[in-house]
Amino acid sequence: MKKSVLMLMLGAVAATGVTGSAVAQDLTLADDSRLIRSVTLAELEAIVAIKGDQLVSTGENGVVSVNATTPEGLSYRMIGTVCSEEAVPSCKGIHMVVTYAVSDRVNDMVVNTASKRTFVTSVWQEEGQLGISRYLILDGGQTMENIKINYDNFLSAVDAIVADIWPDYAEETEYEDQ
Repeated sequence: MKKSVLMLMLGAVAATGVTGSAVAQDLTLADDSRLIRSVTLAELEAIVAIKGDQLVSTGENGVVSVNATTPEGLSYRMIGTVCSEEAVPSCKGIHMVVTYAVSDRVNDMVVNTASKRTFVTSVWQEEGQLGISRYLILDGGQTMENIKINYDNFLSAVDAIVADIWPDYAEETEYEDQ
């Protein structure tokens, strides 16, 4: 099994709130062909479940938000943005976010270089944290397949950026085929 560079950095994930495997009541919500113009909490939960991630909590960053962990140990958030307050809240955007405590290797030059590394993410530093994020606009609609591809691209970019900033973790990690 592949040991993630990120697993070494994150250490043990402290699960608060919902723990165990992510289980959505209706996994058909994550069907590739579905056109999404506005995302609900149930749809974010279904993405977490389909991807095999662990749902840690919901609602900490707004009604339509999830905190989850990949099997490799990467903790991330998906946050609904531009949300309605109807009976079933839904949001016109999805903000995917990973944050790390900054180290002595993180400075403006490193952040700018990392930001240029991939164009699928934004990299920023604020209040002692390094953030890597991706924002999806759902106006006009995106297929669930495209949302999942964006999720995969986001996590791949996070892995590449972290390996650039903290290369000694990558050098110390053994990789095996899954």
